[in-house]
Amino acid sequence: MSIAEQLRGYLEDIKKNPQNAHSWEALGNAALDIKENSMAAGAYLSAFYLNPENTLYERKFYQVLNELKNSKENVEFTYEIFRLPLQTAIIFLFGLMNTELRDFEGKLGVLAKGGFDKILLDFSNVQALSGLGPSLLRKILEYVKQKDGKILIHNANQNIKTMLELKKVDIPYCSSLKEGMLLLKQ
Repeated sequence: MSIAEQLRGYLEDIKKNPQNAHSWEALGNAALDIKENSMAAGAYLSAFYLNPENTLYERKFYQVLNELKNSKENVEFTYEIFRLPLQTAIIFLFGLMNTELRDFEGKLGVLAKGGFDKILLDFSNVQALSGLGPSLLRKILEYVKQKDGKILIHNANQNIKTMLELKKVDIPYCSSLKEGMLLLKQ
């Protein structure tokens, strides 16, 4: 039985009411039960995005995210893109963001074609930013500006901030995931 078949009832519930945080949490719980950690994390993050005052959603999200982080240790560069309700995407980056970005750029193009115009980039697991990284971020920034959307950076270390400043990539920062999600919703 496919993942979609196993989760059909939960997905149908969300399709009927995509802004119901409880439905997203139920999907997260079901996805976690079948070891679909990325889907579970995205569902919990969606619930948290819709109801940021519910700290249970936040805790569940970070618990699953930590498992995902552990599976991505010792990689050159990778990412997790979470598509949330209200045309919002939160992207967690891992490793060294330098020259191997073609796949990531393609995924960002898919987001753009899908109308996602509110983006938060989490750099907490990025050791360095060089090569094509700043140029790609500039492209994302230009797209978001054209769509009158919003883009934010969370958890960038000082080296990354300095690199972005030197390359004149002016993306605002937020101090927490919760603050970033609230700013994107405004």
